[in-house]
Amino acid sequence: MFASQTTSGEETDINFYTSSVVDHINTCIDNVTTVKHVKHFPNQKPWMNSEVCLLLKARDAAFKSGNAEDYSRARANLKRSIRKAKHAHKLRIEEHFHGNSDPRCMWKGIQSITDHKPSIQSLPINNAFLPDVLNHFFAHFDKGIIHHTRNAESSTVAHLISLSTTEAQATVPTCLKTTTIIPVPKHSSAKCLNNFHPVALSPIVMKCFEKLVLSHLIACLPPTLDPHQFAYRPNSWIMDFLTNRPQSVSLGNHISSTLILNTGIPQDCVLSPLLYSLFTHDCVLQYNSNIFIKYADDTTVVGRISNNDELAYREEIQSLSALCSMNNLTLNATKTKELIVDFWKSNSGRHPSIYINGSEVEHVSSFKFLGIHISEDLSWYLNISTLVRKAQQRLYFLGRLKKAHLSPKILSNFYRCIIESILMSPITVCLRCLEG
Repeated sequence: MFASQTTSGEETDINFYTSSVVDHINTCIDNVTTVKHVKHFPNQKPWMNSEVCLLLKARDAAFKSGNAEDYSRARANLKRSIRKAKHAHKLRIEEHFHGNSDPRCMWKGIQSITDHKPSIQSLPINNAFLPDVLNHFFAHFDKGIIHHTRNAESSTVAHLISLSTTEAQATVPTCLKTTTIIPVPKHSSAKCLNNFHPVALSPIVMKCFEKLVLSHLIACLPPTLDPHQFAYRPNSWIMDFLTNRPQSVSLGNHISSTLILNTGIPQDCVLSPLLYSLFTHDCVLQYNSNIFIKYADDTTVVGRISNNDELAYREEIQSLSALCSMNNLTLNATKTKELIVDFWKSNSGRHPSIYINGSEVEHVSSFKFLGIHISEDLSWYLNISTLVRKAQQRLYFLGRLKKAHLSPKILSNFYRCIIESILMSPITVCLRCLEG
């Protein structure tokens, strides 16, 4: 029905065709979806139900009447109802553990019992101008790069097999490329725009289609695509997918104006990790004395310095910086840290600073690398003390679950998932050290 209406001769308007289908699906969903508004107060317990609320009102009414006998009876009924409601709530949580049908609901129940509230700073949703500021920040691109690359020829990408009309036309419908960005603070105190992580809300249909393209791309690539990349393992259509992407930012009730993006990789898309790995595939070592460790968009350079000769190490960093500039990538010098492991006391304080694009790299005594705290003296004290402190904090929540009379199996699972996983996270590093 939709294809015939959007076809003129032998050519189909893919944008109009896709928009019609998506709008029809959304209309059908809206027609069968029931929307209910439920008031939830901050101090409302998860086990509260209608019966408890009625008995609570009856107790208050008996108290106001001044009748001691009625008040005593109403209070006893309320206590019995609360015990019954708590027991029913506990059984509902245990059912999620046994059936494993809804893990999200299960963890929300555990969170309500433990009264755990994540310390995430609330966003200033009343600022009507902030969505536009964030939208321009997430879509920022160096103007000089456009000037230097506007005449550059695009490299040929591998042709994809024809899976649908979209691929046959080498076109991605605009409605499927439209993205709404939800800013999420990276830290509890977000003080600048760079402290927000852009979470993209893109159409589910597009994510499913990206998974099909992703599986096809991975099948065409060698298993040793990038031996230094540890995060993502296993074309003209790709060009259209990356260009003319409408993007806006949603913050509370405010929505920014729409920007059309032709640069960068879409945030949180299915194809983004693989496309980024392909883009940085030519980032290789220049000296054998150095090591590259890549994890997503984080790159670590490890240099072994002998006889106080730092030339290879410093030239490696400058080569990496030049490669990033040539490929339109920006190194964040403020987030770059340098850790020096040197047990020679005579060299103390004699290490000159490293500069990236004119910015000095901060020298630190320790930093967190993939969940492990590494210190300049190569001791495990900082890492162990951090893990123990975090585990002790979570032991409190285990006590709250025990106080709620949950079954021993649930308590054991909670301990293994929440506490033991923290203590055992660096075990692979420790075993590697013992083997060495």
